[in-house]
Amino acid sequence: MLSRTLNNGLLANVDPETGISYGVISLNSIDSYTLEDIYQNGEDLSYKAAREEAEKEFSMLKYNPDGTPLDDDYLESAMQEWDEAYQNDNDAYLYTSEGITVQTSGDGSTLWVFKSPYTRLVSQCSPCVPNAGDLNTETAKWNSQGAPVNAYDLPQTWLRNDSEDGPW
Repeated sequence: MLSRTLNNGLLANVDPETGISYGVISLNSIDSYTLEDIYQNGEDLSYKAAREEAEKEFSMLKYNPDGTPLDDDYLESAMQEWDEAYQNDNDAYLYTSEGITVQTSGDGSTLWVFKSPYTRLVSQCSPCVPNAGDLNTETAKWNSQGAPVNAYDLPQTWLRNDSEDGPW
């Protein structure tokens, strides 16, 4: 059985300040305009981490292959080329709006809800994300993970409404 706590004793996937579980929902359940807003206005965490690593690597270079010192403009030029060449189809975006903080998963499948004025009683997610709330479930049920949890949720305006059964 997977541990539901972290090494520091805190519950995994639960806001330590409020005790509310983080919500997890499929990106397929999110309205396309909302997703566009997240990708356009969110912070690309994957790009940020990759760029910081590239800057670190480039800044360690002091000499050209022929042994002559690099000029002061080298890092700027190298980073500009790196920016133009950067590609990653599975970037993770962090986005905050109107008291809601969400993050897309790096694999492009889910949206995590880390803060929200909205909460809902939902079933727990699979063992892969212990204690997190499955926002794709319509009603809270006991399942193999245990009792339902109170999880951060999204407003209805963020959800697709083209499904016969609603966003679930």
